[in-house]
Amino acid sequence: MAKNAQAAEFLLIKERIVAFNEMAKNPSKDKIIIPYETSEFIGGLSVIKDFLRKNEK
Repeated sequence: MAKNAQAAEFLLIKERIVAFNEMAKNPSKDKIIIPYETSEFIGGLSVIKDFLRKNEK
């Protein structure tokens, strides 16, 4: 990892794939996987919505 900055990213992605495979083995049909970036984006939208509401008053 000291010689290649992408090595750590590769290892993290590899672990994510293992985790997703384990979740997929669960027979439950009521699960949703949302990437972190998506949830961060949605959170940002709610902050903007609250800001706009405050400015309307």
